[in-house]
Amino acid sequence: MPTLLIVLAVLAWLFLATRTLWAANLMPTPKWLQQRFQKLGKPTLVLMTFALICLLFGLRIGWEEYKKGADLSSNIAIELISIAVTIIVLDRMNEWRSQYHYKKSIIQQMGSQSNDFALDAARIAKNEGWLSDGSFQGANLSFANLQRAKLFGANLHGASLSGANLHGAVLREAKYNSKTVWPDGFNYVDAGAIEIED
Repeated sequence: MPTLLIVLAVLAWLFLATRTLWAANLMPTPKWLQQRFQKLGKPTLVLMTFALICLLFGLRIGWEEYKKGADLSSNIAIELISIAVTIIVLDRMNEWRSQYHYKKSIIQQMGSQSNDFALDAARIAKNEGWLSDGSFQGANLSFANLQRAKLFGANLHGASLSGANLHGAVLREAKYNSKTVWPDGFNYVDAGAIEIED
C-alpha cells in the first residue's frame, strides 16, 4: 500500500509538472500536443496545481499516519485525495464539454453561406481531424458555400448538402452513402467521392 501511494504521487506530480511546463512553453512540446495546450487557460493550471497540492498532502499525511496506525489523519488524507481526484475529473469533463461545443460551432459555421466563414471552418475541421472521424455524419450543410473547400476524405454519411455550392471543392475519397443528399446537378462521383454504405 505505501509503495502504491508513492508511485501514484510521483506519477501525478510528473504528469502535472510536465503539463505545466508545456503550457508555460518552458519545455519543448510535441507537435500533437501543441494545439491541446494552446487551449489551456490559467484557471485550468491553477486548478490542476491545487489538485496536485491536495494529492501530495493527502498522500503525505496518509503515509505518515499509516506508519503510526492513526485513524483521523488517514481520513483527512482520503479527503484530500478525493478533492484532488474530483478536481482532475471535473477538469477533464469541462475540457470535453468545451471541445464538444467548439466542434458543434465549427460544424454550424461550415454550413455558412459566406464562403470565407465556411472555408475557415473546413480548414479547422480538417486540422482537428473531424472531417474524417464521423463528426459530419448527418450534418446539415444545406445551402453552404463550400466553393473550393478541401473536403478530402470527409465522412459525409447522411449529410445534407442540398443547395450547397461545391464548385471547385476537393471531394477526393470523401465517403457518402444512400442517405447523403447532394446538390441538384452536382456530379459527386466525378468529384472523387466514394460510396460506402454503413
